[in-house]
Amino acid sequence: MSDPKKSNLPADLKSMDTDQIIQALTENLHVVLKSAVIVVALVVAGIMFNDNHSKEQGLRSRISQMQQKLDAITAQQKITKELEDFKASFPKGIDEDKIITQITVYATAHNLSISSFSPTDTQDMGLYDVINVDFKGTAPDYKALVLFIRDIEKSPYLFRVNSCSAQGDTELSFSMKISVAHLHS
Repeated sequence: MSDPKKSNLPADLKSMDTDQIIQALTENLHVVLKSAVIVVALVVAGIMFNDNHSKEQGLRSRISQMQQKLDAITAQQKITKELEDFKASFPKGIDEDKIITQITVYATAHNLSISSFSPTDTQDMGLYDVINVDFKGTAPDYKALVLFIRDIEKSPYLFRVNSCSAQGDTELSFSMKISVAHLHS
């Protein structure tokens, strides 16, 4: 006995003509429709997978680019902080009045007397300024003058003795040129 679900399909497809094929398809329409739905579903799934896969690749690429930018920004912020810390370690700016006061303090500590004090000029060196100062005075002896110069050069400010000349026997008359560097505020 034959299965009622089976159709009368010839065993050899080459011997079928188009009318037989159309008849076989119409007899098995439910199979054809199920097969078509499966094929369409597979095609749609493939398209969706490729579309999602390309979107995922694009997003991964953007995430990678953003991570590189974030790393660069973090490195730049770290370098900026290190620069600010480095600049903060430098002596703070000093004005002409503070220079006069500081030199007077050092002179008084070694019994020197400053008779004239004159800032000559200020030079802008880019990141910092240099103030040049000339002054004259008297010292009780060479030892006091040397200790005074040592105090100037060991100052927390960037004082530099450019020249110093002294003369005398019991009391020394001296003239000195110094420069003071300080960062721009």
